[in-house]
Amino acid sequence: MDRCSLHPRPAAASRPPVVPRCRPRRLRFAGCLLFPLLCVATACHAYRPAALADLRSGDKVRARLSPEQHEDLREFLLGGDRLMEGTVIDAAADSILMEVPVATVAEGIRLQSYSQRIRVPVAGIAEVELRTLDRGRTWGLLGAVGAVGGGILWYELGRRSRRSGPTPPTPPEEGPPRLVFRIPLRLP
Repeated sequence: MDRCSLHPRPAAASRPPVVPRCRPRRLRFAGCLLFPLLCVATACHAYRPAALADLRSGDKVRARLSPEQHEDLREFLLGGDRLMEGTVIDAAADSILMEVPVATVAEGIRLQSYSQRIRVPVAGIAEVELRTLDRGRTWGLLGAVGAVGGGILWYELGRRSRRSGPTPPTPPEEGPPRLVFRIPLRLP
């Protein structure tokens, strides 16, 4: 029996048996090409500078705090830098209410993210960047993934149609497998 099928391999007297590969090199190579593309798929968003007056409720932003404001909010921020990422809840003229993630806890196989609402005065924000979808990068990535996938499909379909020659012999069918149940009975 070989590794890839359940059919017995016919014995060859003149040469040693050849063990077939279950996974051809081409498929491994294709997987190696697609993996980096999938890793880059998360990079379709970009941050662009925005004015505080342009912020709306629900916008995802990244704010750079002033050094004084950073000292006040140090215990609420993840990391040691002055960047604070979150979602705008309310943007008033004098302050911005943001929902900021403060902790991520693994509960079994699920990640639970805890966030807190923090009101930051406008004077404590040095700059704000708005998270937007970079359409050029997104369409470029989708085009690259489609081109690689189409090329692999084209190659595989063309390779199968170029095969010629007789088909390999198949083992004779013996019918469906029989299941035998034995129930031990003791008669007194």
